[in-house]
Amino acid sequence: MKRALKPLFEDHNPNDGLILTSLAQQQALVHTIAHLQEATLTLEKLELELFSYHLKDALESIATLSKPYHTEEMLDRLFSQFCLGK
Repeated sequence: MKRALKPLFEDHNPNDGLILTSLAQQQALVHTIAHLQEATLTLEKLELELFSYHLKDALESIATLSKPYHTEEMLDRLFSQFCLGK
């Protein structure tokens, strides 16, 4: 996994960093890192089902930066404010 990801970080410049402007964004990144760390541990143990589970959680966490809501949450909020006929 480290060899596969290494090319993505070789040209990393700390001055080109991502700016996280809210606590929610910071927490999303912290959760993503934690899930990736768990995924790495399970991959080392060849626990592939758990690896995929942690990888999915990492993707969901990082996705909240660009899509900061869950579809179900959005629909609940939308329909709680409107009265739809019977």
